[in-house]
Amino acid sequence: MHLYIKLNGMFNKMFPFLICMLFSYAVKSQQKAIPQSLPTKPIKATLISNEKIYINPDKVPEMPGGVDAWKKYLADSLDTNVPIKNRAPAGNYVVVVKSIVSYFGKISDIRAETKHGYGMEEEAKRVIKNCTRWKPAFKAGVPVNAFMRLEITFVVPAL
Repeated sequence: MHLYIKLNGMFNKMFPFLICMLFSYAVKSQQKAIPQSLPTKPIKATLISNEKIYINPDKVPEMPGGVDAWKKYLADSLDTNVPIKNRAPAGNYVVVVKSIVSYFGKISDIRAETKHGYGMEEEAKRVIKNCTRWKPAFKAGVPVNAFMRLEITFVVPAL
């Protein structure tokens, strides 16, 4: 009987300690399930309908560096001799290309609206396709998909 009382008293002293141990183990096992880093994929819920393509956004898409950077890129990348090589008549040819700039700046769905021929539309589309990512359009302060219309002029001199 004396042994039972002694063990019972020891159990009463150990009980709170055992409860704390079990509680801390349960908390640690739940902490292991929580990821230690934030997700790396962008959260699309903050954007205005990624599927919608805006015609008149608040801020239009632009090449990083602005108009000057676009002109320099065209001067460096555009083969202006394409219509001359394909024997186009002398004159100024304005090639109009429309495309979509996604909310993360990628250019896609590149189409020529003009049909001058002589390889000009293909050259304009090639240059735009190989272009770096653009700054996206914005609507209500949020990046959105938007249509973009660009004009590229080819000059064929008279011989």
